[in-house]
Amino acid sequence: SLVTSATPASRSRALRAMELAVVLPLLGWLWISFLQDPDLFLDWRLLVWIGAIAIVDLLPVEGSADTSFSLSFPIELSAALVYPPPVVALITLLGAADMREFKGEISPLKALYNRGQIAWSVALESFVFHLFGELGGGVTDVKWWVVVPAVLAAALAGYMLNVLIVALYSRVQIQEPIVTI
Repeated sequence: SLVTSATPASRSRALRAMELAVVLPLLGWLWISFLQDPDLFLDWRLLVWIGAIAIVDLLPVEGSADTSFSLSFPIELSAALVYPPPVVALITLLGAADMREFKGEISPLKALYNRGQIAWSVALESFVFHLFGELGGGVTDVKWWVVVPAVLAAALAGYMLNVLIVALYSRVQIQEPIVTI
């Protein structure tokens, strides 16, 4: 995931509104999903996925000061293949991490936005994968000719949503046309 950062001075009302527009519906959807089926969210193994994503995200990666690259994509995609969209969205929301959060370099709302846009993308990956394929009960039950295209479609859909959300944010932040961004 590519996530741009905004300096505190450039955090306009429009940027905060966009951050809220990503975060609040996500939190509402997760809350409603939890109320509908709490057992989906009460598996201790979710903590393992959350921890794995957080550890990988917090590994130091060289990059420019304005961007942050997440190397947790394979773990997030794997979780999307295993869990339904709201569960994997929660896993990603809680697991996705950025060292800038802990250094106070980005606001709590911006940190939630960053996590939220990744959570939406991974939730879409889960939705697309489960629409076209499933892992089945065991290795011998998996039909690769179904699973491989489903995984590719899921990854592409999640990537496209992530790029769209980041591009829209950049549009609001730097006032450039989407095509330029």
